[in-house]
Amino acid sequence: MISALGFWLLASSAGAADLVGVRFGVTSASETRIVVDLTEPAKFSTRSDGSKIFLEFEDALVRTSEGAGVGHVGSYVATDRKNGGAVVFTLAKPASIAQTFEIPAGPDSDRHRLVIDLKEGMKTALAAPAASTAPPQGIADIIEQVTAPTPAQATTMDPVPAGEEPAPAKRDLEVIVIDPGHGGSDPGAASSTGVQEKVVTLAAARRLAEILQERGRYQIVLTRADDSRLPLDQRSRIAREAGADLFISLHADAHEDPNVRGGSIYTLSKDGSERSAREAETSGNFHSVYGEDLVEMSGGDPGLNRTLYELAQKTTATNSGRFANLLLKRLKGTTPLLNNSHRVADLKVLLSPDVPAVLFELAFISNDKDAANLVSPAWRTKTMTAVAASIDEYFKAHTEASTAPPLVQGAPAGR
Repeated sequence: MISALGFWLLASSAGAADLVGVRFGVTSASETRIVVDLTEPAKFSTRSDGSKIFLEFEDALVRTSEGAGVGHVGSYVATDRKNGGAVVFTLAKPASIAQTFEIPAGPDSDRHRLVIDLKEGMKTALAAPAASTAPPQGIADIIEQVTAPTPAQATTMDPVPAGEEPAPAKRDLEVIVIDPGHGGSDPGAASSTGVQEKVVTLAAARRLAEILQERGRYQIVLTRADDSRLPLDQRSRIAREAGADLFISLHADAHEDPNVRGGSIYTLSKDGSERSAREAETSGNFHSVYGEDLVEMSGGDPGLNRTLYELAQKTTATNSGRFANLLLKRLKGTTPLLNNSHRVADLKVLLSPDVPAVLFELAFISNDKDAANLVSPAWRTKTMTAVAASIDEYFKAHTEASTAPPLVQGAPAGR
């Protein structure tokens, strides 16, 4: 599964095999996948010098191009050569080639795909050790409040002076997981003209990923980068496995009244938080919350496990609500919004106890004006730029999280 975005596409030409696209996927926190699309099979070889991965072709047409990567790949350059061309991937952090394989063209794709899987390598001079990715208010602080055997501190970044943009953090990047709703055999809602929700959510997710990648401050993960269907629990699991600092699920709403229009933001309701805690208690899954083993920290006390878990949820809910409020502030005047635009609901994709998360209903696809916006590249860019600005603001202000006001709950779900 390709779960992160980084790609370029070229028109193919007649003749020998053409390299027509390069895509990237973060399949886990320690693994990155490179997918190269070809018009037909081509002879190739791979090698690595520790800082770069070289993909060299004997008989493929490669047009000169370059771009940013994701995960373990910082950037890539494709160059044309007389003997077939090459693509050079510069590593952002140590990695080695775990496997290489090919997927022939078939019913699901008319492209021949070359896949290179990278796995986390030993840390060398190539990259400094990554700093902790603790949330604005970390679980270490919560554990100290409850157990208090020894002081514990959460890692925070240096505050950014007012009016100054934060520089890219070479030691670490904030991980943003973008979840395009529906996909594959689940099209979601549809407009009166047949526009499908799964199509517009993927388009919006891709545009948001592009805008964020241009900033150079984030690692972007997509739960799906193509027309594939994912179970709801897999979407949130991808976020947790990637060590996400923020999760944004994109959807398009629908209503039997075609006059209803406007976007809205959902955060997890109290019922949802209680359901998540019950499920964790039933499964005994208290072992990794904000990177901490709650069972070990509690000494195996079931009651304390639940208490620590619920306190972690409260921290996450506060941060989710803070981001939702920042997002709505940026969206006002950019795109139509419902009157009660911040809502709460028991939504499965928002259940992660340690990943601040929102679900953004972009618009009502059942309304003709909203549907026209959803397929408009100009609207998409304008709206996703507002989303990106709210993400910037959220992380810029994270050092003030401990003194920020509590979560302002939205209106109960219902339309």
